Amino acid sequence: MKRIALVTGGVGGIGTAVCRKLAADGHFVIANYAIAGTEDRWRTDMAAAGQRDADALVRALAPFAAKQQYLSFIEHPTDASTGYDPVTWGRLVAVKSAYDPDAVLVANHPVRRTFEIED
Repeated sequence: MKRIALVTGGVGGIGTAVCRKLAADGHFVIANYAIAGTEDRWRTDMAAAGQRDADALVRALAPFAAKQQYLSFIEHPTDASTGYDPVTWGRLVAVKSAYDPDAVLVANHPVRRTFEIED
């Protein structure tokens, strides 16, 4: 279970350093502030630091990336063909077209039928 750290004065220079150290050590950090107007700059700085960390993680993991996309239950549409090699995708489209011409079977990642595919 994560420990919760409340840092009063957490948006100043020393407070920010303390917050970063506690977060790096695995704590859930709550930063308190007393100077009006400092929270926006601090939030922006922390968001930028988080984005830098996320970008560094993506770069570090890039050598281990799959050649195909993993199709999961994502919130935004994805081209389902990216999860298959071309031969398998072609067979899947052919099966869908032959056995479900009325598109009764629907899934998170729709498979177009042959007559719906644009050239």
